[in-house]
Amino acid sequence: MGYGINTEAYKIRKQVQHFIRLGRYEKAKAIASNLITEYPDYPYAYYDMSVCEYYFGRIDNAIELCQKSLEHGMRPLAVYILMMLYHNEKGDYDSVDLYYDNISKISTSEADVKALYGYSLWKRGRKEEGIKMVEEAFSEDSTDPIILKYLLITAKRKKDKNQLKELIRIYMNTGASERSKLQFAGRAEAYMGNWREAKENYRKVLGIDPMNEEAKLFFTMLEVEKAIVKMGGFVLLLAVSLYLRFSDGRILKYFSIIPVLAYLTFVIVYIKKKRTLF
Repeated sequence: MGYGINTEAYKIRKQVQHFIRLGRYEKAKAIASNLITEYPDYPYAYYDMSVCEYYFGRIDNAIELCQKSLEHGMRPLAVYILMMLYHNEKGDYDSVDLYYDNISKISTSEADVKALYGYSLWKRGRKEEGIKMVEEAFSEDSTDPIILKYLLITAKRKKDKNQLKELIRIYMNTGASERSKLQFAGRAEAYMGNWREAKENYRKVLGIDPMNEEAKLFFTMLEVEKAIVKMGGFVLLLAVSLYLRFSDGRILKYFSIIPVLAYLTFVIVYIKKKRTLF
């Protein structure tokens, strides 16, 4: 029986999609795995499982599954878009360019595809070109959650609170899931430096999706910041203690600044890492 008229497989796939929308990727993957076992020629099962693997951070697995969906008859356009996403995550920009060119050959570039490619340009350092492309995509479709996501990420350096608040407002009126809306608002609030509001949104995200990686990362960063503050007091006391201990030695007393320099280096590295995430 061809996959296009396999109503039983289609019904099972609806369950997979339901759990993917909820962010319950373990459950979605389990159903998709059973679907592959029962209907090994059904391309959508491989396609959906690739999405789950992507969210688990297993990009190579996602690419392999996506390729299998194509081999079993999945529409090339849908596969190429996911391949763009996966290779962009890997930093394989040559492959991103290849799939974007392939998409352009078989279809007029949709706004969400344009936004994804713009984000890829932005990510690889071509900031102005990437931002322009994402903004063009937004002008074509201002309610697509995917486009809004990339616009938010590329706009974070501007620190334009009015723009970020407007993006939150728009996103809240899309058809995105409640988890996605809370996650989007949490990230936008973090970009604005509104940590209390961001914390509340991410707390609600974990209430819906306890395994959400972005929310868990956010709270981990908060704990790291608390530890950094506590460490600062300890480092200061250590430096003073060393200075007093070696106060009679002109050279040795300068060793007292080593803990301070090490601490400041750690703080700088942490801040740079934080800026790449929030």
